[in-house]
Parts: sequence; structure tokens; C-alpha cells
Amino acid sequence: ALATQYASEMADRIRGNLDGARGDGILSNYNFPQESYTSAAPATPSSNPCDGSNPAGCTPDQAAARDLYAWRLSLNQGIAGGWGEVSGDVLSGFVIRVYFKEPNNDATTPDPNCRSAALGGGNNDVRCFVTVFFP
Repeated sequence: ALATQYASEMADRIRGNLDGARGDGILSNYNFPQESYTSAAPATPSSNPCDGSNPAGCTPDQAAARDLYAWRLSLNQGIAGGWGEVSGDVLSGFVIRVYFKEPNNDATTPDPNCRSAALGGGNNDVRCFVTVFFP
């Protein structure tokens, strides 16, 4: 149930920033396919004018970076081993994956819903909730 709520939250963030979702016309500002799963808290981004007292003073790509950071921080604090990723674009739709550790899981293979490149080797106790949406 929590994974569904977190995925819905990210979908709402993307819908609220369609210019950021469109990105440069090729790659959405929410799409970081080279990243890998980590159960550690996300690194605090460098200076971002979206933070602080003037959120209206930021660009759509800065808002997307803030959204992704805030979402991952919330996942990390709210679900054991919580992490998430977004792929896709406005025209073909977005895939949102919420990663989490499943306690007492004796799986010997990774969850097929998880992107194997994100997991690297191991992490067989990680599960993924996947949803697709069009903004």
C-alpha cells in the first residue's frame, strides 16, 4: 500500500511540472536511467533555487531535480530500503518503480519487476512496485 502511495505522489509531482517532464524533447528531467539502487539516503543536491523561500524562482528542470530528491528522501525515510526511479517521457508514458526491502525474504533471484541494471548484483531481498501513467 505504501509503495502505491509513493508512486502516486511522484506521478502528481510530474503532472504538476509538465515542462520539466518534457525536458529537452528527448529526455525528461525526471528520467535518470543510469542510476543504481541504494538503501542509503539520497545525497543532498547542490544549491537549488527551488529550495527555500522562493520556489517560484526555479526552472522546470530545477523543480524536477527537487521533486526527485524530495521523493527519494521520503521513500528512504518511509519504507525499509526505499528508493525510486522514473523512466519514460510525456508521449510514451512514464514508468515509476518503487524499490523496497522485503523482510524475511529468502529469494535467490532478483524481483523481475526491478530493473536489473539498477540492482547490480545481489539485492535479492529488494522488491519493486511498478506503475505506468500518462500525464
